[in-house]
Amino acid sequence: MRARVFLLCGLLAFATGATPRPAPTPRPQTLRAFVVLMLDRAPVDYSNMRGARKDGAVYRTRYKTLPQFVATCHSCTITDEFAWAAHAENWSLEQRWNAPKMTSPQVQSYLAAQLTPALKGYTFAQSGSKEYPTLTWRNDAKGLWVSVETFNGGFEPRIGHDLEKPVHVLKSPTAADLAALRNAVTNFIALGIGPASANFASLRGPGKKDLLGDMTYPLAVSFGSSLTDCTITDGTINEIGISDFSPKWSMSCDTVPMVGTKEEIQPLIHDAMTAALPAGFSVTSGKYLGIDDYRWDNTSTQVAADIDSFAGFTLPKGLVAFGVGIIHFLPAPAATSSP
Repeated sequence: MRARVFLLCGLLAFATGATPRPAPTPRPQTLRAFVVLMLDRAPVDYSNMRGARKDGAVYRTRYKTLPQFVATCHSCTITDEFAWAAHAENWSLEQRWNAPKMTSPQVQSYLAAQLTPALKGYTFAQSGSKEYPTLTWRNDAKGLWVSVETFNGGFEPRIGHDLEKPVHVLKSPTAADLAALRNAVTNFIALGIGPASANFASLRGPGKKDLLGDMTYPLAVSFGSSLTDCTITDGTINEIGISDFSPKWSMSCDTVPMVGTKEEIQPLIHDAMTAALPAGFSVTSGKYLGIDDYRWDNTSTQVAADIDSFAGFTLPKGLVAFGVGIIHFLPAPAATSSP
């Protein structure tokens, strides 16, 4: 075991040399060597590299790498992604590689040159956008796969091992789970619509600035365990110079990920929100719907409620989540003229 740890440390130092900030263009064969070792020699659960628990969600647990790997694999994350219908439990290691001087076609060419010869017997598939696709190689017979997400300025390989027998299984929501979700959405509307006109002042916890410069606040109340990542946002300052800026305060939550499809889960959320909204709200459609799936507006109070699908965009196939929100729109700032 000690020899394997030293071997892994040595190869990681070589293979992930493209990662430290600022990262140079990936060097030939380093990615290939790194991927092959992780597939062939690392334990299925990466136990010889796995450190403290990093974070968790209902469908996965993520871990840091052990301290001896931090210098050469500082952004590596090891993930145990649970099983659900048509989805095997798997362990994976992912590492971000920066390639700021390479175009997207160059990155894709580099990945193909590095990985295709090393992954003989694997089937290849490409998904996502045309400009920045996700490239995946799979060997279902061995339960091994490599999935590489590309982005502007680099790529992120994820090297996975499927388990033959799952240890953690995420089951389809029960009637009680769905009832809890309905109740949480009902509480969200019942407790949030009234305070919206006062910019949710009574519901705010201590605030802090987010990455865009907006003040965000945790909620001082809970709507139930079926809603997570709840926050109140002060969007009244045009921090990034949007031309058609509309000042607003908003409160939003995500539903917890569930096994199922959009068609199975979203109607329940829609029905719960429709039933909970007080008189004065009407359905919004057409161009005013914007990026929401559903929206209701009260033109007297300038308060709106909405449902969107963005919370589920990053989830693995077979899981769904949705965003619910309440927005209080404020008058647009008066135009200023130059002297």
